[in-house]
Amino acid sequence: MEKLCNIQRDDGFGAQLQTIMWTYIYCKMNNIEFYYSPIEKISHNYNNNSNFINKIENLINMKDNIQLASQDLKDKMTDDIKIRVYKYIEKNINTDEYLCYLNEFKYLFFLNKEVNNDKTIKNIAVHVRRPNKQDNRIEGSDTSDAYYLNIIKNIKNKYIDEKLKIHIYSQGDVNNFNIYKDNNTVLHINEDIVDTFMGMVNADILITSGSSFSYTAAFLSNGEIYYKNFWHPHRKEWIRCFDTFKLNENTSPSLFKSSLYK
Repeated sequence: MEKLCNIQRDDGFGAQLQTIMWTYIYCKMNNIEFYYSPIEKISHNYNNNSNFINKIENLINMKDNIQLASQDLKDKMTDDIKIRVYKYIEKNINTDEYLCYLNEFKYLFFLNKEVNNDKTIKNIAVHVRRPNKQDNRIEGSDTSDAYYLNIIKNIKNKYIDEKLKIHIYSQGDVNNFNIYKDNNTVLHINEDIVDTFMGMVNADILITSGSSFSYTAAFLSNGEIYYKNFWHPHRKEWIRCFDTFKLNENTSPSLFKSSLYK
């Protein structure tokens, strides 16, 4: 039987988790034996925490539940294999078989976690991706505040009779997020990566950004997903959203139209 493991990367948590998750599912869908290759390098360790990788491994929860890859197997993994995995998953992301093994991956992920079953409040997580000191890429972080405000407005109208709490997850100067403030909003700016990710995963509604960080959270979520359309494919049950509005000092969020959705 063919054997594969996830290739090693050195970028952010979202991209690395996506590779791990999709390699696992690809192997399951193709009768290939999957071995887990624990993370060796990862970016966005802003405080140079020596325990950072261990925290991330505990979050993923694969190291103690999946057979580990040998160094020989790791050495055989190439970018060509990753490309093969990604092309296959992107083509089959809405199949029942994919969903079956995604749920299997989710089961492993949640084995060491408690799930909040409080249904008195509907929690809405919003990932507002913005540049940070280790990642100044514009693409994915240039989505307007108007885009997120419009979706929030539509969700409020949709669930007008329910108690909502909106959680804004991002990085940067907290003063840049005053536009989101109201009595039902909590700002989570520059918070711990594990707390941020689990806040997204556990939310009743998740509004993603053009980022693998919230994109992978969407796959692990059991909530309603408002997907920011970007280069990775979406699940058919997600609500696909497009950034067609720009906010300026003369624009009110109340003027935005629901044509944002498809």
